[in-house]
Amino acid sequence: PHPTAGIGKWSRDEIVTYLETGEDITGDYAGSLMADVIDSGTELLSDDDRRAIVDYLKSVKSIR
Repeated sequence: PHPTAGIGKWSRDEIVTYLETGEDITGDYAGSLMADVIDSGTELLSDDDRRAIVDYLKSVKSIR
């Protein structure tokens, strides 16, 4: 969750939306392998499950 080189400036809701739809905060969509992860995985999860993933991601020490 690095604030300038990662998702640190994204809100929890923005990340949850990304994991559901693939749309990022700029309006662009995930591509390549991340699109596969979303299409075949995270979009199928419940909102509670996506929020749990986001809580974990936000808790990990950031690296650049």
